[in-house]
Amino acid sequence: MKLETFYDGCATHYDADYAAAGYHHDLPFYVEMARELAGERAGAESGAVLEMGCGTGRVLIEIARAGVEIVGVELSAEMLRAAERRLAAEPAEVRERARLVRGDIRTVDLGRKFSLVTAPFRVVQHLIDRADQKAWLANVHRHLEPGGHLVFDVFQPDYDLVADSPFLTVDVERTDPATGRRIRRISRSEHHPELQTFDVTFEWLVEGEDGTETTEDTVHQTVRWFTRSELHNLLELQGFEVLQVWGDWDRTPFGPLAEDIILHARRVD
Repeated sequence: MKLETFYDGCATHYDADYAAAGYHHDLPFYVEMARELAGERAGAESGAVLEMGCGTGRVLIEIARAGVEIVGVELSAEMLRAAERRLAAEPAEVRERARLVRGDIRTVDLGRKFSLVTAPFRVVQHLIDRADQKAWLANVHRHLEPGGHLVFDVFQPDYDLVADSPFLTVDVERTDPATGRRIRRISRSEHHPELQTFDVTFEWLVEGEDGTETTEDTVHQTVRWFTRSELHNLLELQGFEVLQVWGDWDRTPFGPLAEDIILHARRVD
């Protein structure tokens, strides 16, 4: 399934799923980074953030609320429409600080420079091939001012899961406030260690009036996982200096108990 199709299929459920899952702990981190690395240059041509893979605007809107100009790029038309609806509900001063663009993070050309480029919530793990990874980093480099910053995150691989057989799990369960019906997201994962990839399938089961469940949507996608050293080398080869590697959103240095790999790099020339 194409990445665009995958996220078009996720869009209806995306915000409600991650709200139910309580996934919001990255928001203060990205807002702080935006203030530190772009907000201090507010008013300058490059004093803004470029978010690559902005989805429904979950992070983008928080940064705009914090007073920082931000441009979000998103491939999925449905995710972008959800972001537009969310942004339309914001006060005028927030709307004025945010711009949404449909495009591919590997090739989009916005014709300007930024102080900070971000790719939150594991966007980079959709770049399966080395050619895609290099194309993305080359595009990041083009869009950054000299000395500009790149911040992104991926998950730290759980090697027990990597070695495990394909498995099913209910990873989200919630109630639709409009209908009162239970919705469960069933996740299936199958790992391919030799390729550093896994295939993931999401299926949404919606409870009917009689209590039986029917499948509302099903999507599937291949995702790439990375090691810290691999990302460090890739960044340096593509014209970046790695400044920090964190393992948690409170900026704890990367270590044995890390569940995430959060990188802060700077463009070098």
